[in-house]
Amino acid sequence: MRELHTTSSHLGSGLILFVLAAVIALILLMGGLTMLLGKMMGSLIGAMVLMGCFFAIIAGLVYYFSLREAFRQLRQHLETVYQVAQAAQWGYEAVIGFLQKKVFL
Repeated sequence: MRELHTTSSHLGSGLILFVLAAVIALILLMGGLTMLLGKMMGSLIGAMVLMGCFFAIIAGLVYYFSLREAFRQLRQHLETVYQVAQAAQWGYEAVIGFLQKKVFL
């Protein structure tokens, strides 16, 4: 049993280190590409704006093609929860009204 715990903890720490290394590599890659583009364009600010626009477009495409449907389903679930809560409130108010009429008269 102890061996299984040790294996899973090594897997978890290895996965965390892998994700951390991947994020650092992406940050360094984006910095290098921005510097290269800035040298080619002659303006570091222009290169930063261009890279920012590029990744904003990518983020928009990711949202449109993969996250939009998930958010729509989440919104439907939240509307269902809201409708159930409204029905529960209506039922509670009906029971309280009935009890006030019958018991407290």
